[in-house]
Amino acid sequence: MPSPLPPQVVQADPTPVTTVRVVVHTLGAAGPNTSDNHWSMYLIHSDQVSSTRINMRAEFDNPTGILEWTRHGYTQTTSAIMHWDFQVTAGVTVLFFARLIYSLGRDRYEMSGGGSGCRWWV
Repeated sequence: MPSPLPPQVVQADPTPVTTVRVVVHTLGAAGPNTSDNHWSMYLIHSDQVSSTRINMRAEFDNPTGILEWTRHGYTQTTSAIMHWDFQVTAGVTVLFFARLIYSLGRDRYEMSGGGSGCRWWV
């Protein structure tokens, strides 16, 4: 797994983005008849072979969300069970999304107990 990028790096990243890919991942079985899933977004770069993942996670027993940005040498993760693509306007960059997310406080998120499950933005 790549190391997360610091906020100041993504807020200065001029990499062009063509598509926002919303992905539901499988995390494996949660029980005998259920699976545990997780959502994240991938900013597909204009080269169409790499991406920047935007992911919210939490540590076990601490519901404070941790926003992570990671770069990948692919556009489709092997853990995806479904995805939706949204084209973006020409000239949009990784830094555009980073600045928007941080300026709106969408990096401050509260997870449910155990480090998974959705709750709300703080």
